[in-house]
Amino acid sequence: MLSNVWEKPASPDLRAARDNLLLGSVGKLHLMQTAKAFLRAPETGDPENMFLYELGRDMLLSAWEEDPLDGPSAARLLEEHEKGPWLDKAIADAAYAAQDHWRPPQDLSRFSHMISRREYDKITSYLLQQTAKEPGNLFWRQKALAHAAAIQEPETARKALDGPWPKELLFASHSIQAHIHFMNQDLERAANLFEKAAGQAPLASLVEKKAEAHFRMQDTETALSLWKDVIKKRPWHTNLALRLYDALTGLDKKESRPPGEIAILVYSHNKVSDLEKTLTSLFQSDLGQAKVYVLDNGSTDNTPQVLSAFKERQGKRLSVITLPVNIGAPSARNWLLHLPEVCGTDWCAYLDDDAKLPQNWLSKLGAAADAYPDAGVWGCRVCDFFAPHIMQNVDLHLLWEGGQKPRPARPGQAASSIFTTSNLHLQVLDFGQFNYIRPCASVTGCCHLFRTQTLLESGDFSVHLSPSQYDDLEHDLRLGVMRKGAVYQGHVRILHMKKTGKAGLTTQAEYGNAIANKHKVQAMHPPEQIEKIMAWEQEALARDFMPKAEFVAREL
Repeated sequence: MLSNVWEKPASPDLRAARDNLLLGSVGKLHLMQTAKAFLRAPETGDPENMFLYELGRDMLLSAWEEDPLDGPSAARLLEEHEKGPWLDKAIADAAYAAQDHWRPPQDLSRFSHMISRREYDKITSYLLQQTAKEPGNLFWRQKALAHAAAIQEPETARKALDGPWPKELLFASHSIQAHIHFMNQDLERAANLFEKAAGQAPLASLVEKKAEAHFRMQDTETALSLWKDVIKKRPWHTNLALRLYDALTGLDKKESRPPGEIAILVYSHNKVSDLEKTLTSLFQSDLGQAKVYVLDNGSTDNTPQVLSAFKERQGKRLSVITLPVNIGAPSARNWLLHLPEVCGTDWCAYLDDDAKLPQNWLSKLGAAADAYPDAGVWGCRVCDFFAPHIMQNVDLHLLWEGGQKPRPARPGQAASSIFTTSNLHLQVLDFGQFNYIRPCASVTGCCHLFRTQTLLESGDFSVHLSPSQYDDLEHDLRLGVMRKGAVYQGHVRILHMKKTGKAGLTTQAEYGNAIANKHKVQAMHPPEQIEKIMAWEQEALARDFMPKAEFVAREL
């Protein structure tokens, strides 16, 4: 059962793997890495740890399920299977087919060159040509499908699906078709295709995605029944346990507008088209008596005219502050906070000027604040406006780069990059895996809510990180030092107009600034401080998760 996963680990290696699993249980790379320690469980000499060994094998299977055309993950899965057969025959046959039909070419220099130059149209043509030329080679088909998802081109995915398939992998073709229908909101067809694929290869992830389709069709009873079947088979599935807890308790449906005065703060520089969309969705949402403050950060486009038109329509609900120059994102945040009419409010919500908001965003964040009243900031799930199946930000957790704390720098030596944030959401498409509420180290600054008093106590956003990038993360780290960490509300989705894929190319100056600011944040928070925040966050995650896991276990 669920509790066994968290109670059994005793060795430092297994405890580290369990802690890693607390971060999440999705993503091919994350699952394969986490499985390693569980697969070494028998080495401890405790016969009861065979249970953990079986979990490790299942994590390998789940990793392959994330990308069933992937030869290397299939090979690793089969390596474990051949020690003592345990896979269903249809699954084993499919894994052997993936291993045998995945053949990387000896020379990938041309492909790598196109990737390094971000020549997306050339990459599309090249991959489709190679897929047509070698229809039996899953390497090219896998790359074409991954590329299609990254550049948001479903037609490229459909073309990559054409051609003969190994009969053992027909389920993968049906599953990928189901993914496409799911992303296009054709949920009934997606559910049917997931069911068809699961009939060909009894994989838990196909059942889980079928459940998500039913849940979004308001067929909650079927969804919960299917999810319960999956969690019984995969008691280590952290994301699903959290998802189930919120669905079973009704936490995913709760709404509660924050009590008292609320200031909504927006700043913008020369993004008039995005700003207009943002403000339109903002004033169409349920704001109650909240007031909106927009700082025009030295714009030279039509931003003043658009703001004037909104002011005419909204009257006293909107205040416009105009600056003659762009002072950067951190200073703009600070300017808005210290307006006399803002710093006396109960709550502040910061919004980016390129965010499309759902009608109930504020009451959803309020529900998270009700559930976790002692947090320092509450944030949300952020997806790509142009490709909503791609997640840009979810709950972020601190990790050491390279997996271990770095050695102290020598005198006179520049400190290397020491920590990073989790990226599990970048390894998968959005199938509701991150639809839950829980503590974390940081949430995105695209849309986040604060108690105004907490903001004033924690200090201004760092102007050292101007003009932009990582100022929200750095501020969340300071909240972590205060033991007022972040809380993630995954039941509200913001669509972010900041483009990804080929539409999101950055200039060298923007890229350089981001890298520089990342190193600044590292220097502002030494390893010893980060280690304390990590320890506190890990304790908070466990303290939050264990009662939820026990509740789900009782429901089963």
